[in-house]
Amino acid sequence: MAWRFAFFLCLSACSGLALAEDAVAAPATPAWDEGTPYAAQVRAAARLTNVQPELLHAIIKLESNYRAAARSPAGAVGLMQLSAHAAKRYDVKDRLDPQQNIHGGARYLRDLLDLFKENISLVLAAYNAGEHAVARYGNRIPPFSETRAYVQRVTALYNKFSGASRAASLPAEIDIVPAVEAITHIESW
Repeated sequence: MAWRFAFFLCLSACSGLALAEDAVAAPATPAWDEGTPYAAQVRAAARLTNVQPELLHAIIKLESNYRAAARSPAGAVGLMQLSAHAAKRYDVKDRLDPQQNIHGGARYLRDLLDLFKENISLVLAAYNAGEHAVARYGNRIPPFSETRAYVQRVTALYNKFSGASRAASLPAEIDIVPAVEAITHIESW
């Protein structure tokens, strides 16, 4: 049975599926990302900050619906709805400049991801209500209906975008190298 699986993997490797080195070198850009406004800026900010582009897109979609000139009644501005305090903290000179806004928001998210140990729900709650509000409630989502709804809505978008990204990149993620090494090991029996 094991030899059949190994043989299948060998055939797959020989028929042109990506090797592990290829998968790292050129990740596929999901189709949904291609026509999305500011996609290149989002990908660049995601690479620089090690934040998933799907998370950035989900926040931008909900915060501003990709409107660079969006302003909230609370004074948040731009694609990622940066407050004046967040803009100053992340050296964003012009909150209406899409690239600066996205990069500032991405750096803020990176800090929140580090602070809340990659817990996306807490990160989103902090992005909406402030990191101090999350800390004040014992590192839990604060009991504010707006914040709870925000976390649910962004999470739904994030999951939608992440699912589309995974589907677009599945073939590139197949790791054939260990299987080929396993075949060599099986043949040496």
